[in-house]
Amino acid sequence: MYHAKHKKATTQELAGRPNTQPSHQDIVMDATDAFLDGEEHLVEQDAEKESYVALMEAERALVESSGFNLLPINKEHLEIYIADCKNQILEGQVDFREALRRKKLMDMVLEQVFKDPEVKRHLEDEYAKHGQKKIMWHGAEISFSSRKSYTYDQCSDSELASLEATAKEADGKLKARQKFLQNLTKPMADPESGELIYPAAFTTTDYFTVSIK
Repeated sequence: MYHAKHKKATTQELAGRPNTQPSHQDIVMDATDAFLDGEEHLVEQDAEKESYVALMEAERALVESSGFNLLPINKEHLEIYIADCKNQILEGQVDFREALRRKKLMDMVLEQVFKDPEVKRHLEDEYAKHGQKKIMWHGAEISFSSRKSYTYDQCSDSELASLEATAKEADGKLKARQKFLQNLTKPMADPESGELIYPAAFTTTDYFTVSIK
C-alpha cells in the first residue's frame, strides 16, 4: 500500500522563520508519517501472513490428495469412486491409453507397497498390539492368518521320489494329450479303441498387456 507523505519544511524554509523550533504543523506531519509507515508495515505483515497461510493450505491439499488419501474410504465411497472412474472412461473424459496406463500404475503401487518386507512387518506388528484375532475398522473386518509351506528335499524318502517321478511323467503325457486335442479341427476315431474323439472346446478371453517403461 502506498501513501503520499507530507512534505516537511526544509532547513532553508525554517531559517526564514523567526522561530526555528518545529511548528505544530510539522509535528502533526511527523506523527502522520510515522502512522502511515506503521500501517504500511502492518500491510506487509498481513501480506506475508496470507502468503504463509496459502502455502500451508497448498501443502495440506497436496498431502490430502496423495497416497492412501486418493483411495476410497468406505464401501459407499468405493461405489461412487468406481462409478466415477467408469463414467470418465465411457464419456471420453479419459483417453483409453491413459486409463490403461493408470490401471497398471495402481496395480504396481498396491502390489509393491504391500509386498515390501518392511511394510509387511510393520503391519503385522501393529496388528499384534491389539491382541484380538478380528479387528473391526470402519466397516472392515481385519484378521491375520498363517499358512504352512512344506518342502521334501531333505526327507530322503525313496517312495516319495518314485511317486514324484511317476507324477512328473504322467503330467508330461497329460499335457501332450491335451495339446493333441487342442490341435484337432474335426472329430476322429481313436486308432486303438475306435472311439470317436472330438476337438477340445475353448473360450476366448481378451486382455490388455501394459508395461511401464
